[in-house]
Amino acid sequence: MLLKEIVNGLDYEHNELIKKTIRKYVNDPHVTIDSAVGLVKKVYAELGIEIPKFGDSAKYNDYEDINIFAVKELQKSTEKGVRDDSWKITKDDSPFNKDV
Repeated sequence: MLLKEIVNGLDYEHNELIKKTIRKYVNDPHVTIDSAVGLVKKVYAELGIEIPKFGDSAKYNDYEDINIFAVKELQKSTEKGVRDDSWKITKDDSPFNKDV
């Protein structure tokens, strides 16, 4: 594989396929999306790509970037009126705000 085809931990083709699949889902009003993270997990599973562990820095950085990409695409879709903002996690919805 050529060096220019590598983008951090995932090759360029995988990154582009993930992004294309995310765009497909966010622009389809019939697809229910609970959150950006849930969408990314669904796409990774559908494509047979393992979600990286935190210690695998290059792949995990890609995973974080893909999550940010998903949020941005969902926001664009919301602004266009394709979907509502029910995919957004509020402070009250956050698992970090729950009593253990």
